[in-house]
Amino acid sequence: MKKKFTASLGAALLLLLSATIFVYFVHPAPTRAAAPGSNAPYGITITGSQFASTSAGSDFTNNLHVTWTRIQIPMCAMFPIGNTGCKNPPITNYNPADPNNYDWTTFDQDLMQAQANGLLVDFPLQNAPNGSYNGNLFLDSTCSHPTAYVFQQYAKALLIHVQSLLAQQIIAQGVLQAIEIGNEDWSFSAHGLSCENDANVYAPIVEAVASTLRNYDTFMIPNPLIGSFGYTHFGLANDPNEPSARNAHTFWTTFFSYRDPRKPGDLGPGKLLDYVNFHYYHNNVDPDTVIPPTRGSIYPYGQDSFAGIYNEILQDAQVLKVVNHSKRPMPIWVTETGWALTDCNQTSATVTPSNQSLYEQKMLDEARQSNATIVRGRGSVTHLFLFSADEYTTGCGDNGMDIFDHGIPQLAGMMLPGYIQNHPTWP
Repeated sequence: MKKKFTASLGAALLLLLSATIFVYFVHPAPTRAAAPGSNAPYGITITGSQFASTSAGSDFTNNLHVTWTRIQIPMCAMFPIGNTGCKNPPITNYNPADPNNYDWTTFDQDLMQAQANGLLVDFPLQNAPNGSYNGNLFLDSTCSHPTAYVFQQYAKALLIHVQSLLAQQIIAQGVLQAIEIGNEDWSFSAHGLSCENDANVYAPIVEAVASTLRNYDTFMIPNPLIGSFGYTHFGLANDPNEPSARNAHTFWTTFFSYRDPRKPGDLGPGKLLDYVNFHYYHNNVDPDTVIPPTRGSIYPYGQDSFAGIYNEILQDAQVLKVVNHSKRPMPIWVTETGWALTDCNQTSATVTPSNQSLYEQKMLDEARQSNATIVRGRGSVTHLFLFSADEYTTGCGDNGMDIFDHGIPQLAGMMLPGYIQNHPTWP
C-alpha cells in the first residue's frame, strides 16, 4: 500500500511539474522589462520568423551587443488568421480592427524573445493585404499602397493585443518601444514613378495613423515612439533634373509642409511623429561616394552619399521650422542599411567582407558624428540599424547582407560589438 501511495504521489508530482513547465513555456512570466533606454542608438533589422528562433535573441545581446531589434512581420502574413501567402485573392468580411482575426504567434514569440534578452522592439506596420471591409479598401485603387483606413484598424488591433499580453503578464511594460507607419510601402510600386515617394499621398496617412496610435497607446509605459516609413529608392539629395520620386529635397519639403485643407489649424505630420526614418542602400559603393549617373540604372541620375541625404532631410526640417511630437528638432533614424556579401535574397552587387565592415563602420561614424555637429534648431541621426543578422532561407541559405551566420560573425559582426563598446552612447 505504501509503495502504491508513493508511486501515486510521484505521478501526481510529475504531472504537476509537467503542467508547470507547460504553463511556463506557453505563458512565461516576464523576466524583466527591457533595461536600456530608447535613446540607445544601435539595432538590427530582422524578419519576425527568424528572430523567433532560439538563437537569434541571445546572438543580438551576447554577441552583437545591440539594444534594438527591428522586427518585420507583414500584416498580410497575420491577417486574416495566418494568411502567410500574402498573394491570395482579395479579403472581405474580416474586420481588421478585431485582434481575433490575426495570428499573433510569431509576434508574441518575438516580444518574449526580445524581453528575455533585454532588447527593445521597433515594429513597422507594413504590407497590407488586398481586400476591403464594409466598403473600406485596404489598398488604394491607383497605386496599391496601404490606405489610412487599414493601417488605422491594424494599429488598433495591435495595441489591443499588446494590452492583453500585458494583462496576462506574458510581457512586461517597455518591450515594444517604437512603431513605424510603414516599412518601404510608399517607395515602390509596380506602377512606376508616378506612384513612388509621393509625400502628398503619405503625409495624410501619417496624420491619420499617428493620431490613432496616440489615442490607443495610453496604457503603455512608456508610450511607444512613432516613426515614419523607411523612405528609400531615392537618387540625389536635390537635383532639379531628377524626377520628384527620386529627389529627397522634393519629398521631405513636401512632407514637412503638408497641411490638410479640410482640417483648420492642422500642424502637419511632423508634430505627430517622434522621428523620421530612411533606408540607405548604396549598391557596392562606399557610402561617402556619390554614384554617378548610369544609363539603364534605377538611378539614372546617380545616387547621393549617406551624408548628402541625411543632411538634406535635417536641413529641410530646419528651414521649415519642423519639430517633433516632443517639440524638439526632428531626429532621424536609419532603420535599414547594409552591403551584400552574396546574392542570396539580394539584388545589389556584392562587396568583400572587409569592405562590408568598413562601409558599415563609416555609416556608424557619420551617424554618430552628426550628433556632435548639431546647430541650433537642427536635428541629427540618433539611431542606426544594420540589415541583417542570422537571417536565412532554405532556398539559398544565409541572407547576403548577414553580419552573423548561425552564431558565427562576419568581419562586420566582429566590428559592431567593438564599436558599441567604444561608443556606447552618442553625443
